[in-house]
Amino acid sequence: MSYYNLSPYSGDACHHTPLLIVAFKFLDGNAPFIIPVLFILLDIVGAYQLMKAAKLFILKEIKSQKRIEIKDDAKVLLIKDDDASKLPYLVAIVYLYNPFTVATCAALSTSSIVNFLLCTTVYFQIQGYHYAAAILLSLPTCISLYPIMLLVPILLHSVASECRLLKLLKVAVVFIASLSCLLLLSYKLYETWEFFNAVYIFILKVPDLTPNMGLFWYFFLEMFDHFRLFFLWVLQLHAFVYLIPFTIMFRKHPVFLFYILLSTISWSKSYPSVSDLILPLAILPLWSCTFRYFRSLFVTIVMLIFSTLLSPFLYHLWVYAGSGNANFFYAATLAFNLAQVLLLSDVIYGFRRREFHLKHGLCPETEHGEKGRIVMK
Repeated sequence: MSYYNLSPYSGDACHHTPLLIVAFKFLDGNAPFIIPVLFILLDIVGAYQLMKAAKLFILKEIKSQKRIEIKDDAKVLLIKDDDASKLPYLVAIVYLYNPFTVATCAALSTSSIVNFLLCTTVYFQIQGYHYAAAILLSLPTCISLYPIMLLVPILLHSVASECRLLKLLKVAVVFIASLSCLLLLSYKLYETWEFFNAVYIFILKVPDLTPNMGLFWYFFLEMFDHFRLFFLWVLQLHAFVYLIPFTIMFRKHPVFLFYILLSTISWSKSYPSVSDLILPLAILPLWSCTFRYFRSLFVTIVMLIFSTLLSPFLYHLWVYAGSGNANFFYAATLAFNLAQVLLLSDVIYGFRRREFHLKHGLCPETEHGEKGRIVMK
């Protein structure tokens, strides 16, 4: 979505708030040439912050490895010292030169602002500035609903750093207070709460069924009206329900939980776009030590590339040429989202299996003293 269409009361405003509208209208009226430069700078600064955060995260991981007992044959799974100098640059390169990043920046989409804010949030979280991370997270939450889930890994990280529940409550209060101030400021700008309906209620009710890269539009296009409310609740809860098991499973790894929730949001939200995949792909190299366990990486890459390339062509055949139908385009979006799910499942599988091997070795012995063979399903 371009900054030229910023009415908070239209269906296209599901990612816009009065704060963004006023800011872009001011720039568009006084210095429009600054806006393209601003979007480029947001991506460059966001990549730099990710690079610094990645280096600090890897150094902390290397330090934590030295405090645990690891089997000799599993030392090949450890993060190497060289990774602290190589992987941060890889993270920045993947973020900057990702075709999705270039397309989002060229379109002057407000998603670039959201990604920049999330990059800054990750940076402050890894740095240990949890109050700053909570304040920054309130900004994308003011634009959309789903980033509120990312507060959980920030809270877990704050507890892990000081081992006090009081710190957790303070961070939560700071987030709620920051979000409340932003909403009140938005109300003051227009003297109405209509923006709340245009931003949050719009995302939850899914009234606009314009085709996108998500799963909602086609499903509700074919849905009988008397079933709509039930399946609306099911699909919206589906986006949030993974928060509970993932939090329980990765409560000791808040940064990895942050990545898992980002990836889940990118395919389960009601109005997704290709820009939602930028940040998860960028920080994925931080767990390159799990790549050896991936089971469907080739299939995932092929599905992601071909669905991305075919989507605009299939959309053109359906809408403009009239030689196709909605099923063609929806098949491409299904493949696009399935590729994200396959990648996410491989990352989780690889992470858990690496944890097991670090603790028990690559070939743990059976109860009879023989070398065992691990089968994880």
